[in-house]
Amino acid sequence: MQSRAAEVRPAVDTDFPVIARMAAEDPGVVAHTAYTYWVLQAMAADAVLVVPDAGEGLAGYVVGVYPFQPEAALLLQIVVAPDRRRTGVGGALVTEFGRRAATRGCRRLLLTIDASNEVSEGFFHGFAEQRGWPLALAGSTGTLDGLLDPERIWELGLP
Repeated sequence: MQSRAAEVRPAVDTDFPVIARMAAEDPGVVAHTAYTYWVLQAMAADAVLVVPDAGEGLAGYVVGVYPFQPEAALLLQIVVAPDRRRTGVGGALVTEFGRRAATRGCRRLLLTIDASNEVSEGFFHGFAEQRGWPLALAGSTGTLDGLLDPERIWELGLP
């Protein structure tokens, strides 16, 4: 599929139901309500970034918290519409999230990925390799006494 430039912008109120629907339709992510995404955006005006698509649709979105730890932002979730994958949308979202994190003093992004989510791991490995951003396995989330399935924690260095 041909790559096209991706315009990344902070989410607006009309985006949150679309984001919640996209999350619910993607088996690789935990779906939240539109309200949860709205609250995150209310806490930081650019905690939720989107790439608009035709009409009222979205090509993708990323959700994160910065700073999460000293010098680190947490990239909570990224979803790209199936028909927009491999077109640069995911890369544009992570790049812009990283740029905004760096302006807040962050030097790295933390991401958690379920060990069975080969698509997500492949995306981040390819992204890091293409851009020369260091990517390293940093540990595991643990289970919180069985409440969570453990996920791998990755650190993605910012340029």
